[in-house]
Amino acid sequence: MLVSNQVILLVCFIYDNHGFNVEVRSTGSDFVESEVQKCISNGIEIWQVNFSISKDGGKINLSIW
Repeated sequence: MLVSNQVILLVCFIYDNHGFNVEVRSTGSDFVESEVQKCISNGIEIWQVNFSISKDGGKINLSIW
């Protein structure tokens, strides 16, 4: 059995986003950015998934930083 103390926050976007840059702001954008920074400060690993969806199908890009 593998035991790990690693914590991962998976951040998902439905557009191509490079490095957690919020291009389209919403009412919760400031809160989300603040919480992500707290996670990073506490040693939580951030994984980002960018989704690209078209009429022909979808594509997923995973970035780890």
